[in-house]
Amino acid sequence: MPLSLTKNSLEGQLEQMQSAFETIRHKAQDYEQHEKGTIAKLYATLTDLYSFGETIRAAMDEDGNPLTQQFIIHRGGKWNRPAQANPYIALLGLTFSGLSAPLKSQYAQVLHHAHRTNVPVKDFGRWLIAGNGIKGRLEEATELTGGTARQINAKARLSRLAHAKSLLSGGPRSTPVSLPVATTHKGFATVLVEIDGNNNASILRVLDTEDSRIDPLLLKLEPGTATALDMSAQRPLGRLHRAINLILSLIDIRGLSDVHIRIVNRMERGRSICCVQAVATTYSYMWAGFVLEGHLPMLPVNHILALDMSGAQDFQSSFAQFEDWDILAGTAGYALVAASPLTKTIALSSLPSDKGFRVGAPIAIGEDAFTLDQARTGDVLAFIDQWRADTKRQNAQRKILRQSPRRLAMRLSHGGLQLVRDDAPNIMTDFLSTKRRNGFAEPRWLAVADVERVCRTFGTHECDATGWFMDSDVADAALQFTAVFMAADGTQDVLTLLLPTVISNGMHYAQCCADI
Repeated sequence: MPLSLTKNSLEGQLEQMQSAFETIRHKAQDYEQHEKGTIAKLYATLTDLYSFGETIRAAMDEDGNPLTQQFIIHRGGKWNRPAQANPYIALLGLTFSGLSAPLKSQYAQVLHHAHRTNVPVKDFGRWLIAGNGIKGRLEEATELTGGTARQINAKARLSRLAHAKSLLSGGPRSTPVSLPVATTHKGFATVLVEIDGNNNASILRVLDTEDSRIDPLLLKLEPGTATALDMSAQRPLGRLHRAINLILSLIDIRGLSDVHIRIVNRMERGRSICCVQAVATTYSYMWAGFVLEGHLPMLPVNHILALDMSGAQDFQSSFAQFEDWDILAGTAGYALVAASPLTKTIALSSLPSDKGFRVGAPIAIGEDAFTLDQARTGDVLAFIDQWRADTKRQNAQRKILRQSPRRLAMRLSHGGLQLVRDDAPNIMTDFLSTKRRNGFAEPRWLAVADVERVCRTFGTHECDATGWFMDSDVADAALQFTAVFMAADGTQDVLTLLLPTVISNGMHYAQCCADI
């Protein structure tokens, strides 16, 4: 029988999951013990596992963690990055004991493909057979994942080339000179020149005019990741995806309770905007929110909708694999829907009314401003990595072990804010530029994990930020960052990030959030 979670407690639900899963394992063992059995036994086992997996993927515990995670860990499985992206990787390992790793990987891909394309549980068996079995559905999954990715990569490459050529064409250049050998070529080329040391150069030979040789040189002038992200934001609902992707990259999802993404169209001083924000029941946390210019389609003004963490992560990960995203309204409510290559639906819902949600409380303007240069983020990450390496090396030489780095002290120095190792006050790195002169009234630290997420995210998006120190019930409660993402048509989306300071040895955050 299909799994039905009727008990309220986590222990009771785990007990129900254990019972249902043992039935699936017995089927898997029967298949393996009879010389891998018949294909019908395999399909029946996979059908039951798909039903089981989809049921527990849709359920959350009291802290907002997926029951999938709880069950896999309870069974001794690994809840690592691959399993988080595709839980069937872990579930297949727990189900079959005699299958090879490549086979389990293939089956996991097929089950995840069914999940991404919203195959109903009751139709899974027929869907599998109609698609030429495991082999056919595996090829389909591979093509779906790779095809759209290749299209996006190709578009991103063309965008990078166009931007690099634009930079060169609009930049400084010498006066035209005659080539040593006449040519009809028009465009970019690589040439060998001789420079005389007095700011003069002579062209000796044209080396290449082929695009295949020139393009790799042009691409070096235009960083790739940020351009691909900008290209993605130009797709339908791409700006919403960028906002959600950045929010999930910045906040500590695992450390929050009942985290959701709140979405609401508003009118602000006659201007149409859409607010996309993290909300959680946690008292104070690293918070991020976006103000998108213009309204999202179909959503009424001031009508609050939300994505739970399962839906938000689904949209974050599946956006690139599907096209023609839109928001549709139906009898069941609003949903994010993709039309091709297959239909994909992610439901929008209301925030649970029985929860007390809190949201970041940024200030309009502060006195002590600062600037984050994304070019520094790599140095900060390297600084933290070196600290971890030092700690690991020192622990190997000690009888008493020191814990992994958790917090960084803040120090003002010569127009900048430095981050200082908690174990070595003489070792520091530059983080922010600021004209602030007054020191901190009380010791203030930043959590290492928070700083890493800030640096990785802003570095990946090649985005600078400005901001100021924010006071709440205590001085210097948080660092408030603002970053602007501008589209080619002049549309501006604004990210606000609150990075709370740590105010105790117990890693407690200063308060930077408020009740909704």
